Amino acid sequence: MQNVFSGRHALLIAVVSVVASLAGVFTMPVLDVDEARFAQASAQMAQSGDYLHIRFLDAPRNAKPAGIYWMQAASARLFGQLETRQIWAWRLPSVLGALLAALAMYWGGCALVGERAAFWGSLLLAPSLLLASEGGIAKTDAMLVGMTTLAMAALAHLRHGDDRRLALVFWPALAGGILIKGPITPLIAALVLLVLWRWEGQTRWMRPLRHWPGLVLAALMVGPWLILMQSGTDGGFIKEAVGGDLLPKLWRAQETHGGLPGVYVVSLILMLFPASIFVPAGIARLWTARHDVGASGPDWHFLLAWVLPWWVLIELIPTKLVHYPLPVYPALALVAGLGVEHLAKTRRISWAGVVLTMAAPAAVIVLYGLLLRTTGLGEIRWENFISFSVLSLGAVGFLIDKKAYKAATLAVLTALSLHLQMRAKSLPALQALFPAQTLTELLAENGQLPKGLVNQPAIAATGIALPSLVFQSGGQVWFATPEAAAQAFAKGQVVLVEERQRSRFDAARDGTEQDVVTLGVVEGYNYTKGQSARVYVLSPKRKPSYHEPPD
Repeated sequence: MQNVFSGRHALLIAVVSVVASLAGVFTMPVLDVDEARFAQASAQMAQSGDYLHIRFLDAPRNAKPAGIYWMQAASARLFGQLETRQIWAWRLPSVLGALLAALAMYWGGCALVGERAAFWGSLLLAPSLLLASEGGIAKTDAMLVGMTTLAMAALAHLRHGDDRRLALVFWPALAGGILIKGPITPLIAALVLLVLWRWEGQTRWMRPLRHWPGLVLAALMVGPWLILMQSGTDGGFIKEAVGGDLLPKLWRAQETHGGLPGVYVVSLILMLFPASIFVPAGIARLWTARHDVGASGPDWHFLLAWVLPWWVLIELIPTKLVHYPLPVYPALALVAGLGVEHLAKTRRISWAGVVLTMAAPAAVIVLYGLLLRTTGLGEIRWENFISFSVLSLGAVGFLIDKKAYKAATLAVLTALSLHLQMRAKSLPALQALFPAQTLTELLAENGQLPKGLVNQPAIAATGIALPSLVFQSGGQVWFATPEAAAQAFAKGQVVLVEERQRSRFDAARDGTEQDVVTLGVVEGYNYTKGQSARVYVLSPKRKPSYHEPPD
């Protein structure tokens, strides 16, 4: 089994990963709610110089560690976007996370499945719909999968070659995962090690992990921050992160994100596309290699230990979020790489792959059509889907013609076309989906958003609690009840009032001395609540007293 890392192949994987992740990075408006919250909190961190405490306006955000906030703050400051609030600067760490995942998978896959299968698996993973989409969003998940994959790749090479220096890769990657999203990376690594130990009954290959410099480096990465964070929050950080965020997800569906067991298997068809096309053939290859452990065949024990325990866990917990399976997608993509090699060598037709090749693009078209119909934002334009539909049909043709490498190449191009069409073009064009952007532009046109560091937000918003409003306004919008908004209005503040709250706002300001000047009305669709929105931008105009001339 050839396992020599190819620089040429790595470069191609990197190019595909960066192109797929960057699609939409510069054109997609700020997304609610998580991306806007992360971006605003990291912006406040950079502007205040307080890199310990994580806050969204005045509210602490202690559910996640500080790692991604540090990266976003550094990126925004490096590219000079703290005042202009161009979201692309906050998204670049996620692009790097997706790139790290693809390259680390290729490196680790060379030891697990051989260089050729690792190359095809990584090439199919790089533009996969979920990984590349997360790679273009300012959140934790792309960097989390990058750190997790790097740790797994180090374990894979350790398993196939006793080199204690690999501990200097494994432990820092584990620490990086902790700083990004707490216990997820260590938990997945522990499950892999535990399952392999119980399955095979030997731990000799794990002994180099005791190499102390790696452990010390990981402790230095995590320890000082954790100690300072605990003391800085009076012991509240771990309590909120574990007791308030992590543990409740294990026994009840949080924030209506529920689902039945098996939902991740179904979503795999689309979320892992184009790698999902070749997973059935890869499973067939693993089945034939099930007696080859320790020989020249693929390390199916390691792949199974990477995927199954985590998959069973997330299927059983009530809270279901689309990105939960992402840390094990690289292992599944390696299986897909085996599938490409299996089909190429056996010259067989994968009818399951044919169906999946047609199903995933069709699902995108259907979901996009449902979005337009549900929101009333327009009719579907079929010409938008010509490019990736043609590429998809070409991949089907090559699968039927038993040309696996050409089918895989067209599948990668199909996924890239999907990203470039949907994320870079079609979705950003639906301006009504992003009312915060239009509202911010309207406020700026009326001179309500002075640049510079904001000590106190001066624009109250009621009925439209979109974090993207806070971020795009430079932290100058705060969320209020209609009564609190009326009080702010009475003090001379501009307010944003959603139509459903207008009557309460007007009732609360009865008897005040300001006339209302409507600076504008913005209509859109609030996808966080699944309802249309009509927002009035209102400015107070004080009535002249008897000795003041009228305007």
